[in-house]
Amino acid sequence: IGSTYPLARAADAHARMDAGDHVGRIVLTVGDG
Repeated sequence: IGSTYPLARAADAHARMDAGDHVGRIVLTVGDG
């Protein structure tokens, strides 16, 4: 896992994916963990 984002920041996660500068998976989290 390269990074995690809360579901409320899904747009930020998508922008990072589009930028192509990530290594590993980008995970969206829901709830308190």
